[in-house]
Amino acid sequence: MELKAILSDFCDRSNDNIKAKRLVSGWDRLIEIQVDDTGNSFFLETCNGVANIMTDPKSGHVNIIVEGSQNVIAGVFSGSKNPSSEVLDGNLALFGSDMDQIKLDALSLILWGV
Repeated sequence: MELKAILSDFCDRSNDNIKAKRLVSGWDRLIEIQVDDTGNSFFLETCNGVANIMTDPKSGHVNIIVEGSQNVIAGVFSGSKNPSSEVLDGNLALFGSDMDQIKLDALSLILWGV
């Protein structure tokens, strides 16, 4: 599956999950997902409890940067890889506030149980 489709599916799952929507409600963020091995970037926006993926952000202020290879990012956003393990192994980098990192970890726990 193409990475953009995986990210779109992640947004759909987040938007369809009551606990996930409650978690991101009031947490309006623009997340840049940088794919190291392809040079591509995607943007995931949470606004009013809804997550959307885009290739060109509407607002210019990025709050969080997620950086990794296409394989790692695809695995993290599809639920086949544990994001915390990938960070500890040095395969994934996340730049943002501690609270933002906790929210992203909680979101993956709600959606994937990892």
